[in-house]
Amino acid sequence: ENVILTCSGVVDVKVYGEPNELYGEMVCADVVLEIKDTEIIQHIKSVCSENLSSYKIPKKIQIVDSVSRTYNGKIRRITGGIDHEF
Repeated sequence: ENVILTCSGVVDVKVYGEPNELYGEMVCADVVLEIKDTEIIQHIKSVCSENLSSYKIPKKIQIVDSVSRTYNGKIRRITGGIDHEF
C-alpha cells in the first residue's frame, strides 16, 4: 500500500489477497484516484515492479470510488463475509 500511495494521483489504496486456483491467492489492489485515468494503472504497475518483489506486485488493480474504513480509520478487510478486524 505504501508503494502505491507514492504514485501521483493516488488518494487511497487497499491491497488484499483474492483466492486463485493457480497460485492459491493473488495480490489485488483497489485504488482511489484524484482523477479517473486508466493510464495511472500502468504507472502503478511500473512503480510496483521497480520497488517490490515480483510476488508482491498486484496482479489485479481496480479503480474504486472509496476504500471502506473502520470507525477508527483502519482499512476494513472483509473476506467471505467475515470481518477480520481484531
